[in-house]
Amino acid sequence: MAFTNDSKDLLFADVGFNLYIYNVTTATQKEKKNFKKHKGGYYSIAFSPDRTIVANGYTNKRIRLWDITSGTELLSIRTKFKEAIITLTFSPDGNRIAGAGKDGIIKIWDTKKGTLLSVLQGHSDRIESIAFSPNGKLIASGSWDSTMRVWDIEKKTQITRQHGYRGAVIEVLFSSDENIVVGTDTGNIIQLWDLNNLSNSPGVVLRGHNGWIRSLEFSSDGKTLASGSDDGTILIWDWDKLTQMLHAKL
Repeated sequence: MAFTNDSKDLLFADVGFNLYIYNVTTATQKEKKNFKKHKGGYYSIAFSPDRTIVANGYTNKRIRLWDITSGTELLSIRTKFKEAIITLTFSPDGNRIAGAGKDGIIKIWDTKKGTLLSVLQGHSDRIESIAFSPNGKLIASGSWDSTMRVWDIEKKTQITRQHGYRGAVIEVLFSSDENIVVGTDTGNIIQLWDLNNLSNSPGVVLRGHNGWIRSLEFSSDGKTLASGSDDGTILIWDWDKLTQMLHAKL
């Protein structure tokens, strides 16, 4: 799911290739579009930062970009992945899209021409989540090899590999100042890693969920972190207090 930039509408998709646009205030459906023009299903979906494009990672290992307003296919990328694409994400400027999944490899393409720009390798198992930093220069990844990694996209090098997770790393997210990476795992915990003071253990560990934490989101002002879990709850965290705890330990 994704909010439009004015927060008035909510966009989401279902397994039937339908894209819905709902007005948040009235809880009424504004539009419904169908993108099922190709055989096979899809594993992953992402919306562009300006909410004009939706991207799907299909079971045939292709990524397709669609114009949300017209329903027109804009681009089809032959990824050359051997296995399913589990996660997709756009860069903050919308000019690149990154994909990863069961191959354990991250690939980044140009969203205009579909040109392959970068290949990042290092994980030894399926990648569950990837996220660009706000400046678009870094990308974080979480994997079933129990590591969270951060990569320099331009240099195509790994900056850090952090252990300390119990099981797979399910979700990753950068803070707005790009100094902290938040990660969740199958042990139902949230970990905060300060990229300026990395060690073998996370700076802060948050507990409260009783199920896998599959979603992380910052408020627009960056002062609140929300986490959504299989336990049916959403927890709201005071980001200022969390960063104070993090810096107090360093």
